[in-house]
Amino acid sequence: MKQKIYIILALLFTAVGANAQDWSGSGTEGSPYIIDTREKLDMLATSVNNGQGYQDKFFRLDNDINYSGYTYTAIGTEANPFCGTFDGNGNSIKSPQIQLASTPYQGIFGYNNGIIKNLKVTDPYILGGDCTGGIAGYNAGVIENCRVDNQRGILYGENDHSCYGGIVGYNVYGGNVGYCLYLGRIVDGTEFVGAIAGKNNEGALSSNLYHHNGYQTISNDNVGTTVLGVGVASSITGADSDAAKKAK
Repeated sequence: MKQKIYIILALLFTAVGANAQDWSGSGTEGSPYIIDTREKLDMLATSVNNGQGYQDKFFRLDNDINYSGYTYTAIGTEANPFCGTFDGNGNSIKSPQIQLASTPYQGIFGYNNGIIKNLKVTDPYILGGDCTGGIAGYNAGVIENCRVDNQRGILYGENDHSCYGGIVGYNVYGGNVGYCLYLGRIVDGTEFVGAIAGKNNEGALSSNLYHHNGYQTISNDNVGTTVLGVGVASSITGADSDAAKKAK
């Protein structure tokens, strides 16, 4: 009887996602879980998307990870958001490929309630539904000191979907995006499109920069001009709520 119970518990734990021993480190701030291969990053996506949010746990990227020729899975969903701390450590996720035109919340992180920092994304090919961004599709947490270099990649949506941003698709109350940089090709989408945030709903945007090919570099300490229903990003943010405007 005890053996059956142990087997059931083991199966349930496996269903949640990756085991702690799949990464070196203990998940603390002083000894974060180390991600240094594509397989280990994939395990994080599987684990979070199956219900393990990793609140109060810490991760660190120790190498550049190249996804050229591989499909990338966004970390976190609306039902199961990422709630931990992910430190890119100055390393880059290169050429991540997502082709899910009708699926919302696409990006390196699909749905973020945690902290993402010091992460670079190089030449992404991201086609997503509503709320798609280079770093996160939806953000109610913190994104800081992150960079998307999109010189040769693609970041866009189609078929009447909305909220596309170079850094975050939809930044909401409690979300803070600061000291981030978007470089390269213009973000493309149907509505609510911005170089940093597609749509900002009472979230905070501070000290972000963007530079489109052939355009002047622009800095902004808060949020940009409202731009609605445009096909390309021409401001820091595609749309701000009234509350966010009044806070300026």
